[in-house]
Amino acid sequence: MDALVYKKHTEPFTFRRFSHLSALPVGMHEEIEVLFVRKGQVSMGVNGRKISLFPGDMLFNTPFTYHEFHESGDAPISFDALIFRPEICPGLGPLLPAAFPKDSHIPKERLNAMTPMLFDEVVNFVLRKKEEAGFSGNESAGHFDLGLSYEEIADLGPYLTVLTLELSKLVEFESEEMPDFSLLRKILRYLADHFTEDVSRDTLADACHVTPNSISRVFSEIGTSFREYLNSLRVTRAYSLLTTTDLPIREVMIASGYYNQGTFNQNFLARFKKTPREIREKQ
Repeated sequence: MDALVYKKHTEPFTFRRFSHLSALPVGMHEEIEVLFVRKGQVSMGVNGRKISLFPGDMLFNTPFTYHEFHESGDAPISFDALIFRPEICPGLGPLLPAAFPKDSHIPKERLNAMTPMLFDEVVNFVLRKKEEAGFSGNESAGHFDLGLSYEEIADLGPYLTVLTLELSKLVEFESEEMPDFSLLRKILRYLADHFTEDVSRDTLADACHVTPNSISRVFSEIGTSFREYLNSLRVTRAYSLLTTTDLPIREVMIASGYYNQGTFNQNFLARFKKTPREIREKQ
């Protein structure tokens, strides 16, 4: 499983549909993300805040929002996500605040009737494209992704503009300065290549040519810490290895960047509410 949190999507628009959640990596990208829950409870962390979404709720993440999904277990869920670059929305640029929402979660009680309808218009358009052209996106148990090109979504721009503006009216935005995204990209790319090694805040700072305090400041601005983020990458890798390989648990631990069984078990249990052995025995 790719541990890189920073991701530039290949296509300007991606549709994702989920019917199950397991160990998805933490995520961050330059696109807007709008999520609509259709069934079940979806638990997430967004810029350091824990939230739960229920049927009819929506989530509105502006670019570079740090977010992760928590395992849904056997509970049935269903939700759709639209991930798109702001530039495909005509006239949106100067109207979208350059800040994070204080709370991305919009309960269904606060939504007007038009907003879910706009969302479904976009989803229906995408599914028609899928049917007409033959599905060529990534599909696996529990979810599928479908990316569309600029030409394929030419008619979607106005819908996405109105949807984004309607949602932005329903959230309050932070007043603090945005993080240094150029430094954040360097940090995330380095950790994606080295998170299983003996990396520390100091070695990361040296690699990025900044001070250790600069590393702490950037992580604080996205609602986490260097250590929390590093552990999230490691335990997500461990979960993937436990569920997709027959490697012994000790080898999984080492391959994920841990060399102390107690630390490994503690961090894994904190993230997934189960021990590595319990996850392995479920398979």
